[in-house]
Amino acid sequence: MESFNEKIVLIGIPIIASIITTLIIKPIADKYLYDFKLESDYKAEQRRKIKDVLSKHKVHLLKSCESLNHRLWNFLNNHPKNWHDVNGDFSNVDKYYIQSFVYRILSVIAWVQIIEKDLIFLDTTISKKEDLMLIKYFRLIEQTFCDLKLYEGKTVLPYNLDFGH
Repeated sequence: MESFNEKIVLIGIPIIASIITTLIIKPIADKYLYDFKLESDYKAEQRRKIKDVLSKHKVHLLKSCESLNHRLWNFLNNHPKNWHDVNGDFSNVDKYYIQSFVYRILSVIAWVQIIEKDLIFLDTTISKKEDLMLIKYFRLIEQTFCDLKLYEGKTVLPYNLDFGH
């Protein structure tokens, strides 16, 4: 037969373990689990919002890029015909080729800016790798067409090429 002290020890150990678990371990574990859940929810929400923005505008941007790409191929083949040469008269409506060329470039830049405007409050650093690469590609397109050094010595307009440097 067990002694009274042995019964107290056998009953006391689980009681002490449950008290320690309830008062010390559970609050600490709950805090870390709550923080983990908040962080996971935040990242999932941000990724979803980034996906929503990209899917909302990606088709329009890709169509604009495709149109510009076709125009660039056409320009490559027809460059010697000088359809792009307007002799400084950019308002001449007969110069459809250059006007549509500029429109296609501006369309791509506009869609990139629309996407960036919608992404401005989102944390793109936690987006998925594919989405982050797409965002970087969009920014590269805009930077390429907006870099004034690209047009150095080629423009009629007097640009200050040292702006921002």
